[in-house]
Amino acid sequence: MNTAREIRNIWDEIGRMKTRTAGSSSGAVKTFLGLNDTPAAYAGAALQVVRVNAGANALEFAAGGAGDVVGPAGATDNALARFHLATGKIIQNSNAILNDAGLLLLAETANTKMTIGLTINQAANSNEILAFKQSNVAHGCTTYAETDTYYNTQIFIAATGGALISAFSQDYASCVIRGYFKTDNTTFATNWSAVIRLEAAKISAPGYGNCAAKQNVVAIRASRNATIESVWMANEAGQTWQTGTVWINDNSNVDMTIGQTINQGANDDEIQAYKSSDVAHGCTDYAETDTFGSLAKINAANGGLMLNGFTVGAVGIGMRGFFGTDNTTKSVAGAAACQVIGYKISGAGITNSSADQNIFCVRTQRGGALETVVIIDEDGDIYYDGALQNYDDFDDALACRDAKQILSGRAKDFLKYNRKSLEEMGIVSAGGFISNKGMTALMLGAISQLHEENNFLKKQIAALAA
Repeated sequence: MNTAREIRNIWDEIGRMKTRTAGSSSGAVKTFLGLNDTPAAYAGAALQVVRVNAGANALEFAAGGAGDVVGPAGATDNALARFHLATGKIIQNSNAILNDAGLLLLAETANTKMTIGLTINQAANSNEILAFKQSNVAHGCTTYAETDTYYNTQIFIAATGGALISAFSQDYASCVIRGYFKTDNTTFATNWSAVIRLEAAKISAPGYGNCAAKQNVVAIRASRNATIESVWMANEAGQTWQTGTVWINDNSNVDMTIGQTINQGANDDEIQAYKSSDVAHGCTDYAETDTFGSLAKINAANGGLMLNGFTVGAVGIGMRGFFGTDNTTKSVAGAAACQVIGYKISGAGITNSSADQNIFCVRTQRGGALETVVIIDEDGDIYYDGALQNYDDFDDALACRDAKQILSGRAKDFLKYNRKSLEEMGIVSAGGFISNKGMTALMLGAISQLHEENNFLKKQIAALAA
């Protein structure tokens, strides 16, 4: 109010304001402009509002908002106001609540598991609950989203729940999950994690319990055969399954339909290794101590497959052939439960082995070197290390006769060379096996002794005849 004179306001019984100066009871002001601290006229102040001036000592007219906003008589606490109709003058209540902590609730009133964030209650609807769009996108997959939607989220099964996350692209790269990290983690163990991880937990209200044995936890699916099918799966035990070939450092093998193809590149060490925590052979110059088997190239440049077996026992490699059909054919067409086949390469195919080509051999480390002890060649000849034992101190022919009797089960008590004798000579083993090398040496000795005796008899006969 004007400080030059004291003005007192008096309201009459019908709401009219009267003013008077100090000590006066008359001079009532009947119009707003009659006040001495207001503008002199209404001219130019259409649709303006009254406000206190910048000096805070008088009133003035000033432009207000673009429209007169009218709201409801009541509203929900913390609800976001919404315009009603298109006039810009009417607001209404909403079911979107933004509380003081920063929690935004859509069609929901509370979420005890969220302090700051967004909660959306979709009620009984089962279409998109969240969609992101971009004007450059036009994928055309309008059965599942509007053409400019590049990402959406919705309930997977309306009756049971689950989230369906979809990404749409005009290119081949549709969905990328990227994790940025600062701390390295190179440990493979059940209690360690990774930059990007997928987790599956079976609900056991109010928390979770263990998955059932071999419960499928991750699946990769693709549209093929007119439907969406699983092509790769992993279960809770870490076991994986897939429908096609496994490619490692390669992407093509015309000779494989379903299997595993590994391209080792220029590396020359193991291409596969098989381990067991029970094994500790100690031969670490050739494999880690818990490796019981491995595959590698024989020659770095020429190739060939080396099969290695490691054991602290007696057998490093065992080979079994289980068969259902008998084959007793003893000819070039004969087959067996376990076969060894040697093919000579010729262009893109094979050709006949050369005469006397070695097909199969047995080698061992002895005398400080790796040496061959047995060879089978292309025409069936068997060769072995030729150093033979000399049995000249024995009656070789008699020993051959006694060996025949013993091995045929018709041994007599009067035999000079019994089984124990044959074992000491190295002809047979304690287990009943025959030494091919020992038997050959014995027969050669017997023939040689008989030849010498025959020559001696010839000379005696000739002398008697003369």
